[in-house]
Amino acid sequence: MKVSVVNIMHGSKQMRFLPILCAVLILHGCLGTYSLVEFEVLEPATLYFPAHVSQPLILNRLPESKRIFDEEETGKLSDEQLLILDTLVSNSVFRGLYDVLHKSPLDNFYWPMWSTERQPELMVKNDIILTKKEVSDLCTKNNSDVILSLEAFNLGIKAGTDYSYKIQLISKSSWVVYLPQSSKPYNEFEQIDTMSYNARRDIKSKRLFLTRTMIEGASYKSGVSYGRHVSPVWKRTERNMYAGQNSLLRKGSKRTEEGDWEQAYELWDELAHKGRSRNRAKAYYNMAIYYELEDKLDSASYLIDSAFTCKALDLIESYKEELDTRLQKKTKIIKQVERSQNDVIFD
Repeated sequence: MKVSVVNIMHGSKQMRFLPILCAVLILHGCLGTYSLVEFEVLEPATLYFPAHVSQPLILNRLPESKRIFDEEETGKLSDEQLLILDTLVSNSVFRGLYDVLHKSPLDNFYWPMWSTERQPELMVKNDIILTKKEVSDLCTKNNSDVILSLEAFNLGIKAGTDYSYKIQLISKSSWVVYLPQSSKPYNEFEQIDTMSYNARRDIKSKRLFLTRTMIEGASYKSGVSYGRHVSPVWKRTERNMYAGQNSLLRKGSKRTEEGDWEQAYELWDELAHKGRSRNRAKAYYNMAIYYELEDKLDSASYLIDSAFTCKALDLIESYKEELDTRLQKKTKIIKQVERSQNDVIFD
């Protein structure tokens, strides 16, 4: 399949303590026997940094060849067009990374330093990494104590059949983290991301055409993915709450719609102590979500266990699994946000 590159010339409960849980965003009205609450939770990064790290330097070490795509896929693009393509891709990757870091709860990652040290293609082929002196000099020059370096990036194209307009852009990137006091990289990270598009097709040649938007989108996603590797990120999540088939549940749902969560909790608590086992389970489940929104995960876990004991409903089982996962992640997030760890730790 031939592909051408074209057009390359842009009612809430507030968090109280450590911001692991963001304020509730949306509470939807009753949908049958359920209501839906949406909020954001903080997901931990997969990489831990030493406690002394305070100022990152984002370094562009992409090869100077400007061959982001394979030669066959870029066709007969001029050197000027290849330069534009290279600039478009690298800027989009770093914009994706910046957008993650700029929203990071790690204040010292909020304003990273930026620098470019493009590699000759020969160095890339021989897998030349920065020396300890080079890392130290770069950190001193840019007033930084850690380097996040983009070492390689490539976009692959996967097209469908001759009659399909579907196309996939597959980005492959390689990043290295350097610390000035170390003689070897602190972390090496390779990732593959895929994005699908509907492409324009030339009827005669059956060639599919990439647009600037497609290339920017795939490159931007790659930067965002790496940002999530090095920094905790906010993630939207949602919970279904029991809202019907019982007068106290219906009243509780009405109170949450009005923003009166305390009164809703009292109604659920009343039901938990006098209702049938199924309704008691639903009440404990809603009470558990109440505490999750307060970021009191231990209390939420205790209540969901009580719900599970009353009646192992499907919604309760799935929520119990999600809550257990959040409890496991909470310790990681606290360490990352408080910057309390001192050793090199990896997942």
